[in-house]
Amino acid sequence: MRAALLVLIICLGGALGVAPAGADDARSLERGVSRQELSDRDLPPGPLATFARIEAAWAQADVDALVDLLDPDEKVRLSFTRGGPRGGYFNRDQAYFLLKDMFTFAQTDRFEFEKYWNLDSEGRSPYAVAVREFRLNDGAAHEDRVYLSLRRRNDTWWIGEIRTIDR
Repeated sequence: MRAALLVLIICLGGALGVAPAGADDARSLERGVSRQELSDRDLPPGPLATFARIEAAWAQADVDALVDLLDPDEKVRLSFTRGGPRGGYFNRDQAYFLLKDMFTFAQTDRFEFEKYWNLDSEGRSPYAVAVREFRLNDGAAHEDRVYLSLRRRNDTWWIGEIRTIDR
């Protein structure tokens, strides 16, 4: 199941990648834009600003700041392999309690986005993958990848999905 999800994400990344004018640029964007490559690109700040707010909220285990980035009118998909909710679509209030429990029972040691896709936001949902290192209450250390997609409503970017994949 985990391998199938990883293949799906890789395929989606290639299928949904941005196709700029140059062939070299197209190939690099199909594989996503790494954190290090961001300074070399002229990208709109909208999705990146939202990803930066998500990263800061998660790293500080600030459930209020993270929930502020959930659309108050739409449900968000949450699915964690461990250290969080097992899966489903939740409204903002439900997600608040699930994420609060996650931060209570899984202490984040590191949360950092590694790669981004569809940052030009031309009809495709921007998404990113972060590395998450955390410890459960029993002291066991874990590492996984967090897939996080955004959706746009009016001029605001909202979290549409948070899903983890074991490394």
